[in-house]
Amino acid sequence: MISMKLKQNNMPNKNHYTLGYFGSFIILGFAAAIIGPSLPHLAEQTGTLINEIRVLFLTRATGYFIGSWVAGHLYDRFAGHRVLTF
Repeated sequence: MISMKLKQNNMPNKNHYTLGYFGSFIILGFAAAIIGPSLPHLAEQTGTLINEIRVLFLTRATGYFIGSWVAGHLYDRFAGHRVLTF
């Protein structure tokens, strides 16, 4: 029985991983959604029209795609939790 308790104490708590992934998902959602509401203020501050700022959406989507592609390859090659933490 003692050896069973020792093995259980050495295992990582899976709830920590779940909470970490949940928090990361929420932060990623906030980061992705912030451009929309701040767009008129950003256009006013830079002295440009909203139509001219559409490049931000293209750049963000392209960066997200490339980042997801690279992270997917790293996730397949290395330890998954460490890659997602990085």
